[in-house]
This record gives sequence, structure tokens and C-alpha cells, in this order.
Amino acid sequence: YAVKIAPVGDNRAWLRKNLREVFNLQALKHSNVVQYLHCWLEPHQNSPFAPRVPCLFILMEYANGGNLETYLGLDEPKKKRALLSDEEVVSAATDMAKGLQYLHS
Repeated sequence: YAVKIAPVGDNRAWLRKNLREVFNLQALKHSNVVQYLHCWLEPHQNSPFAPRVPCLFILMEYANGGNLETYLGLDEPKKKRALLSDEEVVSAATDMAKGLQYLHS
């Protein structure tokens, strides 16, 4: 699982905005879109030097394939980057397009 932590403090407008995001995430069901699982509010301290503030925790499916930057090798120096095959490029682009098409439908 992956957890997104959104500090909301006493800002009700920010909390409502984040809860709208959660509401929208609940409706999404697609193999190319990370799945929402659960959310909760609780006090959280982001660092030992920060105060505890109310935060919205959003539990989501863990994308164990990593992020796009790593997949494309953009986090490596140019000399060490391995080029993706044509098939890998087409497959990744197709998956992203399907996910985006679903999100915009």
C-alpha cells in the first residue's frame, strides 16, 4: 500500500477539497489507474520540529513498478541509460493512454 498524507490543519476549505478528491478516487476502477482503498483523519507530526496537525491519510494501491521517471531511466546519467525497445515504448504509451482515456471519459 501507499499512503498520501495531506496536512489540513484547521483549514476546512482545504479539507473539503481533499475530501472531494477522495470522493472522486472512490469511483475510479481501471487497471491503468492506481486504486483508492481508504482514508482517515488523525493528528500527525511531519518532523520532530513541527507541531502535530490534523492530516488526511489516503491509502492507495502500491504501484510496485516504480514511477515513470525511473522506468524511462531519466533518473540515471545519460551514459548509463538503457534505451527501451520499440515494444516497451508502445506498451507503456498504450497503458498510459488507456488510463488517461478512462479518467477523461
